[in-house]
Amino acid sequence: ANPGAAGASLAAVESVEATDDSTVVMHLPQPFFPLLTSLSDPGYFGILSQKAVEAAGDDYGRQPVGTGPYRFKEWVTGEKVVLERNPDFNWGLDWAHPGPWYPDEIEFRIIPETATQVVSMEAGEVDIAPVSASDEETIRQTGLFTLYDILLPGTGPYLQFNNSVAPLDDARVRQALSMAIDRDVLVRVAMNGKAVAQYGPLSAAVIGYWPGVEYVGYRYNLEKASALMAEAGYTLNASGMLEKDGQPLQFTLKTIAGEETWLKIAEFLQEQLRALGVEIELVQQEAGALVADEISGNYELGMMQVGWSDADILYQLFHSSMIGALNLSQLSDPELDELLTKTRTTLDPELRQQWVDDVQRYVTEQAFIAPLLSTLTFTAVSNRVEGEVYSTVTYEMYLNDAYLVD
Repeated sequence: ANPGAAGASLAAVESVEATDDSTVVMHLPQPFFPLLTSLSDPGYFGILSQKAVEAAGDDYGRQPVGTGPYRFKEWVTGEKVVLERNPDFNWGLDWAHPGPWYPDEIEFRIIPETATQVVSMEAGEVDIAPVSASDEETIRQTGLFTLYDILLPGTGPYLQFNNSVAPLDDARVRQALSMAIDRDVLVRVAMNGKAVAQYGPLSAAVIGYWPGVEYVGYRYNLEKASALMAEAGYTLNASGMLEKDGQPLQFTLKTIAGEETWLKIAEFLQEQLRALGVEIELVQQEAGALVADEISGNYELGMMQVGWSDADILYQLFHSSMIGALNLSQLSDPELDELLTKTRTTLDPELRQQWVDDVQRYVTEQAFIAPLLSTLTFTAVSNRVEGEVYSTVTYEMYLNDAYLVD
């Protein structure tokens, strides 16, 4: 079975043993550069209570027990998740006060609609919330919140190609599609300037980002894109659209229903690719259905974005062993597999970075995906909250010393 994202992060671990109550020893048959980075990710590798996991079985997700400053209290499906302070917590960060955190409870509200989120924030019903680029100025103008903004680590929103189906298995077609995208327009209009154009698979916020993608990435050039399509055997028909052997070139582009920013980007892509002579049909899906289709290869083009702090995400996105997990491109390229393996087994940081750079160059030149944007993420914190710390390293909000004021 495919190990998935978490399993792939510890793929080199052969066995694990607990030598005493507070020591775990991992055995690896070969070097594995991303090990410590992977282990420090609380999203995948938080410490769980074995007793609670075994007792709850398949229901553990609804009755979680961890080691953090808060304990699970309540989950109302589709409405809220409530945590209560852990009075025994005394192993926090060195720079924070010792002992339990100050807030008695933290309530996570589920508010699917963006407009409702904004109204709730303006009404003072929400103290901390993510804010989309389109709503950032609205929230800022209320004067009720401090907004933290930072370049989001990971891939940035990108156009996913299914490399296993024709004609997307032709590099010339993929390169032409990438050249037909005017990223500056996407930044200026679709993102209201709250992003930067991206030309390689990683945003500049990722550890291991290679600036060289700015030079080898495919910039907007409709003339060159048209020439590549002609080289691939396509001609314009009487309607000004591309066809080959009498068959028009058309794709279905899948995106997430209700994700307004992605939909806006997809609509611009539809318009820009039509200028090349490519017909695009937009299909909106529930997030789980979209991801399932991209994992299984049941798509042609799709919107996607993956958050990750380290360049090891390249292995998960493009190594052939990850087909069925995060290799949504359905890509099997022996040359790339070899490069990706070296990014994991090389321990010298400088030499490893060279392999990481080579991977970014190869992925960019082959246009296995079409990078679009590096997005700015915004977190709004109510003026009622004091003592919060927003980390530019982990991109997380720390509430160790936070408290509410009237």
